[in-house]
Parts: sequence; structure tokens; C-alpha cells
Amino acid sequence: DGPVRRLCRTLARNATLCWALAGAFYLIAATPAAGARFVGAVDLWTSVVSMAVSMGFSFFVIAPVALRPERTGGPPPVRSGGGAWLELFLAHPVMRYLGRVSYGIFLWQFVVLYLWRDFTGVEMFTGSFLMDLAAVSLGSVLLADLTHRFVERPLGRWYGSSGSWRRTRTRPAAEPPVPVN
Repeated sequence: DGPVRRLCRTLARNATLCWALAGAFYLIAATPAAGARFVGAVDLWTSVVSMAVSMGFSFFVIAPVALRPERTGGPPPVRSGGGAWLELFLAHPVMRYLGRVSYGIFLWQFVVLYLWRDFTGVEMFTGSFLMDLAAVSLGSVLLADLTHRFVERPLGRWYGSSGSWRRTRTRPAAEPPVPVN
């Protein structure tokens, strides 16, 4: 039970603290210390600060979920402490759905964003953020759902749940022919 295990247990039990720290990293990223966004690297130290802040933000957003101890089954506890609210949140049907289609959202988000910008004729960093957020989110989730239904699931059935790249058999295999010498 060394310091790394204690740190992992502490982070898993304190999701609110981790997300507050992620918020602090996000605020640092919004300052000039992290450099200009989407413009390029100004100098080495600004790039290092920007990368460190991004890594800190990512770590503290993901840590409470990734380090959560595995449950043996049954419904999540209803008590308020010990991360039960996180289990309830992640067990919600909407969150489970978004988790299933999250890879498709990752794949489609920029395609939808650029298509939306071409469709509306609005330049980057201008226009209505909420309108863009709603349209791009809706388009990304819709395409992600279609990709999940018509690509990911069929490929999962085709290749099997073992991750093998061979097609799974639906019928019993025929007996191999007996070699004749």
C-alpha cells in the first residue's frame, strides 16, 4: 500500500475536488500564460505551460472515473458520499448512450463543425456560440449514432467480441477432411 495506491484511492473518492482542480487548470489555460489558442506556438516556455496545463486538466477530469474501484454488481448505492453520485450520474441512460456513441462523436465533431461553418457562411471565432454548439452537437451525435448502428455494431458482430480479426462462425465447423496418403 504505497503512495501511488493511496493517491489513486484518494482521487477516486474525491471527484468533486478533482473536477475543481480541473476547473483551475482550465482557468489557467484561459490566461495568456498558456498562449494564444489555435494560432501556433509563440515560444518554447509558453508551449510547455500550455501542454502541462492541458495534461493537468485532462488528468483531473478523467481520474475520478478511471480510478473508481470496480463494483461487483447491483444498483449503485443511494448514499451521497463515497462517489455514489458519480455512479448514479454515469448509470443514467443518457450518459450510457453517450458513452456508447462517444467514439463516433470524436470522429465526426470537426467534420460537422466545418460543414456547419460552410453552410452558415460564418467565419471561425464569430457568430453565436450557443447556436453553433446546438447544431454541431446534434449533428455529431446523429452521425455518431448512425456510425454506431451501421458500422460499429455490425463489425462487432462480424469480428466477435474477442477482438479477433477473423470472422466468427455461426454454424458448427465441418470436420476437416482426412488426408489420404
